[in-house]
Amino acid sequence: MLRDRIQSRGKRDMISSKPFCCAAGAVLIWGLVGCGGSEQSTSSPADRATSGAPTTPEESEVIVTNDIPSGFPADIPEYPGADVLQGRSAGADGMTVKLETDDSVDEVNRFYGDTLAAQGWSTELRSSPTGTVVIADKDTRKLVVGISTTAAGRTRVDVIVVEVPF
Repeated sequence: MLRDRIQSRGKRDMISSKPFCCAAGAVLIWGLVGCGGSEQSTSSPADRATSGAPTTPEESEVIVTNDIPSGFPADIPEYPGADVLQGRSAGADGMTVKLETDDSVDEVNRFYGDTLAAQGWSTELRSSPTGTVVIADKDTRKLVVGISTTAAGRTRVDVIVVEVPF
């Protein structure tokens, strides 16, 4: 009987860890995209030419701005009234946006849960003591919206969208 409960719990943990793995993967992608605060490219044309790396902008450059990236999907809403701290585009690899607002974590969570569902995204909400993660899928895209409170008491929103071709 105890063995059955342990095995059953193990299966539940494996099933519930799938969204966590998606979120962890998105955070990994965010890390690969890097950090920065001004518009820039992470590689120069000379570096790409000598390294044998692809030379098309959508395959080789990370563009960082203080605005929503050009080409950001229209079916992913920007939180109304939020301050855009940073936008990043890694071309086909994905896009990220960092926002802050004075609204609560719960308000932002409800907005993204409701608005994404209305845009045809399948969503799942995960809460923790430090914030909330909205995990969403649509067609071949994966979306993670991390919502947390900053040290200054504002609500931070990290939006990460990637194309998953398989």
